[in-house]
Amino acid sequence: MEWSDENGRLPEVFIVDFATNELYAIGNHRVGFWIRDFWIRVDHKENEEEIMAIYAPEGKME
Repeated sequence: MEWSDENGRLPEVFIVDFATNELYAIGNHRVGFWIRDFWIRVDHKENEEEIMAIYAPEGKME
């Protein structure tokens, strides 16, 4: 997990996998990554984060 500043505050953006109850903190260094069958793309902008999730299960995208 990446802390948001020197005061030890948590990042403001999280993604929850409701199937597994896992919590993913999205820091400024994360841009694109997989969470199970989803490709997550994060566009970091000043004072906002734009998040796109694409459902892409393996073997079903043909």
